[in-house]
Amino acid sequence: MKQAVITLLLALLYSSVLFAETISAPSNPLQQAEPPPWYQVDIIIFRNDASIKNTTEKWLKPSAYTYPAGAITLASPTPAVVADAVPSLTAITNIFQQPSPPLDLARDPFIALPDNDQQLNEEASLLNSSANYTVLDKIAWRLPVDPKTKAQPVRIQSQPNANETYLVNGTVTVSSYRFLHVDIDLWYDQLQPDALSTILMQKSEPKPDEISTNMQKNRSLFIVKSFHLKQIRRIQRTSEIQYFDTPVIGVLLKLTPYKKPVDLGILSNSAENT
Repeated sequence: MKQAVITLLLALLYSSVLFAETISAPSNPLQQAEPPPWYQVDIIIFRNDASIKNTTEKWLKPSAYTYPAGAITLASPTPAVVADAVPSLTAITNIFQQPSPPLDLARDPFIALPDNDQQLNEEASLLNSSANYTVLDKIAWRLPVDPKTKAQPVRIQSQPNANETYLVNGTVTVSSYRFLHVDIDLWYDQLQPDALSTILMQKSEPKPDEISTNMQKNRSLFIVKSFHLKQIRRIQRTSEIQYFDTPVIGVLLKLTPYKKPVDLGILSNSAENT
């Protein structure tokens, strides 16, 4: 009799535990996992022109460079269509092909943001107005930072213009493991004066990244000297401008929390359910 009572009590206890777990479990599967926070990354890469002219500054010899595995190239937003424009042959041909979905600047990660969405425009203007510095690149993008997944480096490729003989390559990585960190890994390469003309003569219309790729494969032929900026920093206060200082190049970086709008698919599903 005593054994039967104990067995009955254990069965009731087990049933109550299962009932409590059922009540506490969220009814909506989407509520089980909290989405990772999003951030906007704004960076300015600039050069100290006084250091370029300083012959005593120590530079590195050109060496092989490859991007790390999984490095992401920022996507360019789809340009707006002009209503009165005459369609080109390429546009007419694309009508019969499967169109690619348009990029959503507000919701899609790893898109190069236009100037009006960037947050360091004023700082870039101040640097450009100085005779001591030259802005090499100004970039911004948004991304989720999830401590449960491996951080993905973003490729940085700054192409020289007609009046310059330099190349900037590298990555910027934002990660979160207990704390936010930013990893800056950039190479500033001084090119030979005829390096650009040599590559441009190989192809009439090279793609935007062909100059950089070709030079990286043949660094000893095109690059005279190099300077490496490699720094990892814990970000204690977001929205503050971080300054990465080296004798040759510097980086201004601003990491801003970004509230991603609700996905359109979730909104439509909610409307259907109601």
